[in-house]
Amino acid sequence: MDGEAFATRRLQAAQPAAATDGAAARPAGAATAGAPPGAEPEGRPAPAQLDAALGSLASLLNSSVTFWAVHAPDSEGGGFFTFLDQYGAPSAGEDKLLVPAARQLYAWATVAQQGGAGGTGRAQALQLAKRAYDFLTGTAMWDYAERQFAWQVSRDGSRVVHPEKVLYGQAFAILGLARYARSAGDSAAADFAWRVFSSVDAARHDPQLGGYLEDTEAANPPGVGTGDRVARSHNTHLHLIEALTELSAALGASGSGMQNKALVDSRLAELLSLVGTKLYRPSTGHLAVQFHRDWTPVDPNAQLLAHELELVYFAAAAARQLATASLPADLATAVPRVRQLALEVGARASQATWDPQRGGFWEAGRDGKPSVESSCGRVKAWWPQFEGMLGSFWLWQATGDGTHLQRLLGALSTLQQRFADPAGGEFFAYVDDASGKPACGTQKADGWKANYHSLRGLLYAQEWLTAARAGTAVVPKV
Repeated sequence: MDGEAFATRRLQAAQPAAATDGAAARPAGAATAGAPPGAEPEGRPAPAQLDAALGSLASLLNSSVTFWAVHAPDSEGGGFFTFLDQYGAPSAGEDKLLVPAARQLYAWATVAQQGGAGGTGRAQALQLAKRAYDFLTGTAMWDYAERQFAWQVSRDGSRVVHPEKVLYGQAFAILGLARYARSAGDSAAADFAWRVFSSVDAARHDPQLGGYLEDTEAANPPGVGTGDRVARSHNTHLHLIEALTELSAALGASGSGMQNKALVDSRLAELLSLVGTKLYRPSTGHLAVQFHRDWTPVDPNAQLLAHELELVYFAAAAARQLATASLPADLATAVPRVRQLALEVGARASQATWDPQRGGFWEAGRDGKPSVESSCGRVKAWWPQFEGMLGSFWLWQATGDGTHLQRLLGALSTLQQRFADPAGGEFFAYVDDASGKPACGTQKADGWKANYHSLRGLLYAQEWLTAARAGTAVVPKV
């Protein structure tokens, strides 16, 4: 399944337009809080600039957390609504889908783990996470026989609408369950996450070529198009890295899952190794997007560049989690190599996707240049701004290059000026690049857009920039 098709389901990418080199366009001098989003001043920011950024993050967090806490819970059907319009009213259908359901669990568990945010305290965040956990594990979405989750159920969870076990969805279920286990101190949730992983591993792990197979279902459910029916995708494998990093931490914290943790650590190290040996294409300097069963790329020159910014901190967090793991020598040596490779690929992706004229990150690309035209016009998507912030922070931490910190601050400014909705709260999914107005509709939640990118991005950026402002050490988030 193609990550580009996941996140840009409304968009049909055309041939890429020429991109401007962001680094070459850097103005000289120090940045100010009022600088245009595309400005890339040299050097470290003044404390006042970081203070302004932290103020913006607090404001955006309040808007986002409030929107999801007030509008998303479904008091009649349980769990959370999948579809919400601009102002938070349920829209477009009542069924519940796996990916947003799992993302709600992860997001609220993360808010609780951070001690609360945006007027929602830890206790309330845990209650919201428990609501998501109960729906995910206590309705027909959970297939007891297969020990995996169905793609789509009725509003109250009593009836399976689409039974397909999409691997991308299982990855997010593992992620949400494991994060909830750690946040709530719930060992049963860690055990649940392990059961999902062990089922996926038994059914889909490829012992010969490594990684996991994604084309095992008889048919694709709605929302996963026929063009996504490939054996493997970098999108799913990157999110498996994220999920297994969290699962390893949860099993380690539970105290009773150390034997299971050894297998998870081994698979996590294998996935990192595959980034270097299968996903990465030396001929392009980027990751290929889709693969056949033998790991040959479907289109070697297609790139989903914003995912390469995600990889920067996914790899950093995974490497930290595996630091004390007992691994075979080949995997143990692969982990630091891939962490370094992720920095190199992420730096190229940042250079290719950053827009020095209007600010913000583009999403997809080809031949190392962004693809900016779509069926909705020339638009930017919400999620690369959040992932760009987090990837940029770790690029800055690793390299000391202030350009990356300025891109983080620029993406934050882009979110505040262009994507944030002061009338309805939260963020629009797509924005027309020329006008700055919403594009491709004004919905706030659907089968792919939930609170995963926004709350994680804002919370982590707030924590990390607060530490940077204080001059204290920052470690990759696990």
